[in-house]
Amino acid sequence: MDEIVSWFLAILVILAFFIPKILGFLFFVGTVGSAFWAIADVQKFMSFKGEVKRGIKVSSKPLSGKLRHYLESLSEDIVEYRETAFGKEISAFIRKQNGEVLVCAKQWHGLGYRRSWPFVGYVNLSSSNPMLEFRSSLPFHLFLLSLALTIILLPFLIGMWAFSFSIETQAIEKFLQSKIEAATS
Repeated sequence: MDEIVSWFLAILVILAFFIPKILGFLFFVGTVGSAFWAIADVQKFMSFKGEVKRGIKVSSKPLSGKLRHYLESLSEDIVEYRETAFGKEISAFIRKQNGEVLVCAKQWHGLGYRRSWPFVGYVNLSSSNPMLEFRSSLPFHLFLLSLALTIILLPFLIGMWAFSFSIETQAIEKFLQSKIEAATS
């Protein structure tokens, strides 16, 4: 019996030594892996090409009557370009495909654009009650989750996420409003 207890205690000591190292390694690999995945995903997430419905829903709001009418009457995609030091780049677009609409409006600052946590707008016009959904990249949220586990960064991450969400959703709404105004004038 004493031999079983001593083996059990020896195993516990070994586990107590290695478990924090294993967990630390897994945390590091998870954080770095999700960061690389988020960086690789941002180009696809913000691209004009690909699926219209992308990312995960973060928030939604009802469509105004004017916006719904505008999106339903849209017969072709709208793409706006901006000249940069590297050439012509897409600055905003509205893409409609099979009753679904994707809206992207990038925030431009200086030579490039700032895109800390990207968001896009999505509308499913074929649903009975279409909503303007604000969607974000899953890999970015996994990266944020891994950073939030450090607890020290949690207030900073919440503040930066809320700030970025506010700016990005306002840019999408402002872009849509400018298109409605241009269509009605």
